[in-house]
Amino acid sequence: MKHTITLLAEDWRCREEFLAGLDLPLYSMGDFTVLGIVVDDMTAACHTLRHRGYMVLDKRGAADILFDVPQQLSHVLDVLRQATINAELRDIAETLYQG
Repeated sequence: MKHTITLLAEDWRCREEFLAGLDLPLYSMGDFTVLGIVVDDMTAACHTLRHRGYMVLDKRGAADILFDVPQQLSHVLDVLRQATINAELRDIAETLYQG
């Protein structure tokens, strides 16, 4: 079974476009999080990961990275950082109001 994580540019417009395309709950109780990787250079990040053998699927305002086991997530971050791409694992739905 493949795992995915969303790759998103550090740009509020991209984040807004990505979140608009999600099927989010109308109301949520407690915390709601969408975990993703935020990068400073989306084009370079996608190219680097594809070059290193990862499947990267473009989607509205973002991209999905496919990997086999959860332990590969740290390798994805290492690959990006070695390519001097600032990459941070964080909540990409942090701007949603949850009332």
